[in-house]
Parts: sequence; C-alpha cells; structure tokens
Amino acid sequence: MIKFHINDFCNNVRSSIIVSCLIFLNFSSGAFAEKLLIGTGEFPPYVSENLNMGGPLSQIVAAAFAKSDIQVELDFIPWNRAFKLAESRRIDATFPWAIKSDKKGDFIFSKPLFIFEHKAFALKSKKIDLSEKAATGSVNLCRPQGYTPQGLAKKLIANGVAVHFAPPDVETCFNMLKAGRVDIVVVDKLEGHNYVEKLFSNVDDVKILDTVIHKYSNHLLISKKHPQGAQLIKDFDIGLDKLMESGEYQQILFEELGF
Repeated sequence: MIKFHINDFCNNVRSSIIVSCLIFLNFSSGAFAEKLLIGTGEFPPYVSENLNMGGPLSQIVAAAFAKSDIQVELDFIPWNRAFKLAESRRIDATFPWAIKSDKKGDFIFSKPLFIFEHKAFALKSKKIDLSEKAATGSVNLCRPQGYTPQGLAKKLIANGVAVHFAPPDVETCFNMLKAGRVDIVVVDKLEGHNYVEKLFSNVDDVKILDTVIHKYSNHLLISKKHPQGAQLIKDFDIGLDKLMESGEYQQILFEELGF
C-alpha cells in the first residue's frame, strides 16, 4: 500500500512541480481535510507498486486530489477486487478504468486520465493478416482475463477470424507469444513494450503491427452510492484541469514515460 502525503509527494516530484507544492504548503494548515483509500492494480508502466510513487497515473491522481487538500492512500490489489470493493464502498475509488456500459449504472466517472491505444504485438518472423477477408480461425489472439476485447479485436473474434485466448494476466499472454502458442497479444502500446523488454532477450524478435486495434480513455471511478461521490469527482476533475493548465500533468508524463 502506498500512502501519499503532500510532503512526500513534493519531495519526489520534479523541479517544475516543486514550486506549486511549496505554494500549497505555505497556504495550507499542513493537515488534509480528508483521506481517501483508492484501489488500483498492476498496469505498468502507468500504474505499479514497483514504480516511482506508484507510477505516473498514481502521481496524477494524488496530485489532482491534493489540489483540494485531499490525501490519497493507494491499495494495490487484483483488478476485479478493486472494482468490487469500490462498488460496495469498502474503498472510496478505483482507477484507471475505461467507460463501459456495465459500469455506467453504478459509478460516476472522472474526466479522462489518459488516452490509450491498443496495438497488436507479434513475432517478427510471423506474417499476420488482420483484415476481414482473413481465413476463419487464422489468428490466435491473446487478451487476458479482465481485459475485454474492444474495437478491431472484438470484430475479429466475432466474425471468426480470431480465436480468443484469455489467460490470467498480460505476462502469460507474452509468454504464450514467445512459445508460439498465440499469434498476437493485444494490449496498450507502452504496457506491451514493458513486457517485451522483461521477457524477450532480444526485443527485435517482436514487432508491433501498424493497425490501431482500439483507442480509448481511462478514468477514476467512484460508486454512485458513495455519500460524497459526486463532490469528490468534481474536486478531482477541478484538480486534474489545474494540473493540465499548469503543465504539471505533462511534466509527470515526460519524466516517467518520456513523452
């Protein structure tokens, strides 16, 4: 579990953000008005217990709430558990999640945290046809449990071109790719890069297909049953806007992700 205190946050952020942190410290009482318990999972290089301050999206969530004098404590747990705990209000919020019809009725969504692109990773030696004219069952597509196929991946599975493999996690997908058991792994571009570097001795053995499989945004979620849910989302959105206006949002992404 990672606890974000404003002093710790200011000590870890980069120089361009320190000024605003100092201003916050000078004009605050030093005590947060409230503290939130937020559940998240492993989604490197964006969110991870093993990354600097939980990764760039964790830093952005903490910084956005800090603008409203709200302290954040992160609990890194399995994704399904984070979702259920947020739904039952045993935690205050969870992130990052895409907007899907099955969640709209129960949750309030924040403004977009980040825009993601799903890409297909394949062995360099393998020729892949993702067109609608490809032969039935010609593509073994891996997208793990909890990662619902979207966009082109969903279409390829629906029309029978692709066979969907859904192991427990992304790492298993890439191990299956390495072993030749699947033809493509469909995940976020940077997330995929992370696993290729981790699992392949030669990263050049893997290619990324040019086709964008799916483009989407991810958000912070709070249950509609949370008594302060609407206000917390409002506070978070205001803080996120302030981060973007000041350049702090982009600075965090640049320092942690290189863009």
